Amino acid sequence: MSVRLISMVWDALFFYNSGTTLTLMAIADIANENGYIEPVDAFDIKKIACKARVSVDTAIEIINHLIDDQIVFRCGDGTIAIDTAVIEAIGKKFESWK
Repeated sequence: MSVRLISMVWDALFFYNSGTTLTLMAIADIANENGYIEPVDAFDIKKIACKARVSVDTAIEIINHLIDDQIVFRCGDGTIAIDTAVIEAIGKKFESWK
């Protein structure tokens, strides 16, 4: 768990709906300090879904949406990661909105 990463997600991504925000927070909670979950398996997806209070299918759909938005990326080895550079850039861009 990375408190720094969770804080970054919470501060920067306020414009997502609650299901997406909670899913991304759950990913940040499971991820290491660099934002990686290695490798992602069915247990991790179930854990993310449970923490986000969504179904497994919904969690997968949201993760795919986050990949499309380039907030999360998928590595070839089954790892997913939060793109911390993108989150930092979004946080700086919308800092005045808070």
